[in-house]
Amino acid sequence: MAIPLPTQIELNNQYQELAQYEANQLGITIDISNLTDFNIKGQVLSGVIAGMAQDATTMFNNTYPQYADSQGINLILSNAGVPVIFPSSPSIVQLEVQDLVFGKVYNLPVGSILTGTNGSTYTVIGNNTTTLISITITSVNNTFSAVSILKGQNTAPLIGEILTLTPAIVSTDGSTSFSDCTVSSSTDGANEETLTSATSRAIEIEQTPLCGTRSSDFKNIILQAVSIASTTSTPTSITNAIVLINNQLTYSTASNNIGVFILSGTPINDTILNHGLLDSDPMVFSRTDSTDIVFAQNILNQQDIIGVPTPIASTVGTQQLTSLTGSPNPFFKIVVTLQTGYNLSTLISLIDNDFTISQLIQREVRRAICNQPLGATLSYNGSGIIISSTFPVSSIEQQLDSALGTSNTAGTLGSFLLNRTVYVWNGSSYVYQVTIPLITGLPVANSDYLYWIYDVSTTAANIYPNILVSL
Repeated sequence: MAIPLPTQIELNNQYQELAQYEANQLGITIDISNLTDFNIKGQVLSGVIAGMAQDATTMFNNTYPQYADSQGINLILSNAGVPVIFPSSPSIVQLEVQDLVFGKVYNLPVGSILTGTNGSTYTVIGNNTTTLISITITSVNNTFSAVSILKGQNTAPLIGEILTLTPAIVSTDGSTSFSDCTVSSSTDGANEETLTSATSRAIEIEQTPLCGTRSSDFKNIILQAVSIASTTSTPTSITNAIVLINNQLTYSTASNNIGVFILSGTPINDTILNHGLLDSDPMVFSRTDSTDIVFAQNILNQQDIIGVPTPIASTVGTQQLTSLTGSPNPFFKIVVTLQTGYNLSTLISLIDNDFTISQLIQREVRRAICNQPLGATLSYNGSGIIISSTFPVSSIEQQLDSALGTSNTAGTLGSFLLNRTVYVWNGSSYVYQVTIPLITGLPVANSDYLYWIYDVSTTAANIYPNILVSL
């Protein structure tokens, strides 16, 4: 139970009682409460002491994160050498101008205002190929970036939404103009970090060894930076960041550094998976973001984080499963038993397109591979150092069951399978394996990537031919 602070009246009364007691001890017969001098002194002293008690309580509470206000939390975080409460940030929008007249040049002033269909507003920002005054738009170079006027989540427009420039931009020769721009991509803004979240970080500092705490803060710094436009870089496309602490790194020249590995782009989705099934243009899944490494490194260098090794920014690379054998044979052989009435060529109509059952099986196999978490299944030694990584074949089986059904359950796309077995080519025959060994992926030099993103093959044309489906 908290002890209540003494009020100014209570302190004044105590002062008066003490003065009366001292007068009585000296044999002075006088009523202290009737003397103006003692009344004024009592009021002044009680006010000062009451204020000191309140200030002392506030300062005491601010040493405990669970009782602190935002100012106190920021003081704790700052003293610990980590970022203070993360501010809100705006959304970043990539825009395209359609149907421009060939050979015409348009100068788009930085700071120009765009309006969305719901009345939301955005302002044009510069990029690394333009000055801070205007952006040159042509039919060949028809993209630019804008930032939302409002900050916080849900400030990003939808892909395909039309934003209107006010006023319209007229070509340099005055013959034509444009005002409509189409949203091609966007990154939503972020709300200000809640006091609860900041308090949790402050408490974690006291509870977690410095190395672990600081590594999580490095991740937060990188993620916070994604919606900030640098003077030397366009807004980054970083969507996630992972941190490996000292004993997990094997840097040959900087073994005491912390590595921050950034991921970018869009996670695996149907659009990526359909390439190569519906057309002749397959796409290798990648979260590599080489252009943003410098930006991330600059952000890290600007942070004066005390008592931790120097962070090194890198990115992730794609590791192909088929490179483990070098075999020209399909690496995976998926043997299935289908429900009555279906064959591998049966055409199934989905929202995005029509696929054969064979194509759906290939697509879901690849989805399972590309959706593997970083490192797949990691093994550690007694000191906590990563020593091996494996890919569980069961994850492919579970994805096929989940999407295409089993004899007992319905899949998200339909109920087509009675049974399935995933075989792997071992160099001479197809065998059933519980796991596939992977390269651990820890970097050996500052410039190395972390090979913890997976695809069937890193040669696009070999992706789906390496997934054989048979009855």
